[in-house]
Amino acid sequence: MIANLLGVLVFMLTLFFVLAVVPFFLFKRREKNIKKLVYKYIHSGESLRGALRILTIDILPKETKINLGSSTFAEIVADEMQKLQKKMDDENIFEIYSQFIDLYIYKNRHNLTNEDTIKLQKAVRNMQLKEKDGYYVLKYSPISGL
Repeated sequence: MIANLLGVLVFMLTLFFVLAVVPFFLFKRREKNIKKLVYKYIHSGESLRGALRILTIDILPKETKINLGSSTFAEIVADEMQKLQKKMDDENIFEIYSQFIDLYIYKNRHNLTNEDTIKLQKAVRNMQLKEKDGYYVLKYSPISGL
């Protein structure tokens, strides 16, 4: 009896680790890589807007295996992120960008088609942020059809 309970407990802890902890660490690693790339582009003379545009056009298609790097989508993402500079510092913008990419693109990357770019444009234009003590996070709202 105790061995069965112990086995169930080990299974539940393993399941929790696989379903919750591993995805969190993968997100944090992607966020760190995005920040590193943005800083690299900024130090080479790009603006914040330009750096995010380059990331959206060059990096996302390679990592997601779909062509989300259309210039229209990249321009919209870069413009919307740049607008956030009025509210928050660059570090917070990088985190919002990372959250957006993770929630809307990486988590759906196996199901996204090139036609979903329009839905993603709508999502980035209608981003909702939650503020807590001057720090912002992206409020997730599902996109119909993704």
